Amino acid sequence: MASRWPSYLSVSAMRILNNIQLSTAQLRAISIIVKEKTPCRLLIFGVENDSVFWSRINKEGVTVFIENNKDWYQSITEMCNNIRVFLINYNTKRSDWKRLLDSPSLLDIALPDDVKKEKWDFMAHP
Repeated sequence: MASRWPSYLSVSAMRILNNIQLSTAQLRAISIIVKEKTPCRLLIFGVENDSVFWSRINKEGVTVFIENNKDWYQSITEMCNNIRVFLINYNTKRSDWKRLLDSPSLLDIALPDDVKKEKWDFMAHP
């Protein structure tokens, strides 16, 4: 329901039922923007309990997830075989942020060709 009509109430219920970390306001704000542009090309950094929601809200669009955690990757791909997820490796850690400000080349990520060649309408890290 929340993916078809992202009202505050439906998104709030979906968030609670699926144990989603984003706040209702955050989920609703992102979903309204995506819904207005659907079908679009949506790249999501990370899979979690909200992955099915993001795929459904971008109905008939292209939704791709990239994930660095093998356990989350395996869990989501086993649960939802129609979701496109690529397992990647991050070469940096959040704690390195000060050092990385002066070395942007260290932020390069080896992405699959399917991700690199696409022109994404939206990228999100929910």
